[in-house]
Amino acid sequence: MRNIFVCGESLDVLVHRSISSTFGPCHVLDSFNTAQLKNYVSAIPSPEDVILIDKDCFVEDVDIIAAISLLTAKPNLSFLYSPTPASNLTHASTIEKIAITLNTSCAFPFGGVSFPLAALDDLPNDANQNIRLISLFLFCRTLNQRISHSLIPHTIPNKESEYILSDFERAATMKELLRISNIEEIFQSVGWGIISEISDKAADCYRQLATFFLRTGDCEGALECVDLSESLSESPRSSALRGIIAATKGDSLTAVANLVSSLQQYEELASIQNEPTRRLSEEVEVAVTNKMKRGLKALNQKDNLKAFDFFAAAISKYDDFFTQPDVLSLLVARK
Repeated sequence: MRNIFVCGESLDVLVHRSISSTFGPCHVLDSFNTAQLKNYVSAIPSPEDVILIDKDCFVEDVDIIAAISLLTAKPNLSFLYSPTPASNLTHASTIEKIAITLNTSCAFPFGGVSFPLAALDDLPNDANQNIRLISLFLFCRTLNQRISHSLIPHTIPNKESEYILSDFERAATMKELLRISNIEEIFQSVGWGIISEISDKAADCYRQLATFFLRTGDCEGALECVDLSESLSESPRSSALRGIIAATKGDSLTAVANLVSSLQQYEELASIQNEPTRRLSEEVEVAVTNKMKRGLKALNQKDNLKAFDFFAAAISKYDDFFTQPDVLSLLVARK
């Protein structure tokens, strides 16, 4: 027996009756999270499958009947998506491709999902979850565990605002990827073959994830990634990232202290071969020295924000990591 949960405002009475008589019990929920959904399902006698429908993705209630009809025709895990939004998420075939999509796109194509009851057991009971995240988490699991699933295209009316993931939802989905998979799967295209380099490469991947969490406003997620990176391999990048995290939190003094520490580490490494640090030309070295002096002057004048800017500019001269557009934006947006 399938139980259908429609998340959103109340359904038209006739549509509600039609769904219940044709497909099975239909429950309309104003909002819910995973824990609440588990409680609802536990009260249902012998449910086999659960269908979740995001009512906000449909203009008319009658369109939901067509959507449910498509989902009931497929066994086990099935995802109903609209091909209209410009997103590659539904074409993702690996955990890495989901991570890449989360990093580069905010489009969310799912309008509904059908899944066996047992799938609920593995989902975290997070009060901030919603139907969008439940669908995404389940989709991540299908790829991670290589579970058979169906992707069902459906001409859901074009309501593009309903397909845009918030920064919170992007960060939450990335955290779920980290929870159910390892770093090698998220960064599958990184060459992991040389055993002696694995720790350094994994550390760099965590630092890259830290910048993602910073861009989505999740300082705690960023800090966790920096901590993980440092447990694997030390790098002045970690100190610089700690500085950006502190600046994002509004702690300018700690931010500057971390950048100064990072610069000292970069100076020590500048002459070592094969380090991820640029050898500075004489001209650039003069410019870096000048920025450091101006940063110290600003610091002495208790202008921490200006000091941060000068020290950040010096760091970007040392390391290409901080010249990447997404990372550079973190350094220059600390006003």
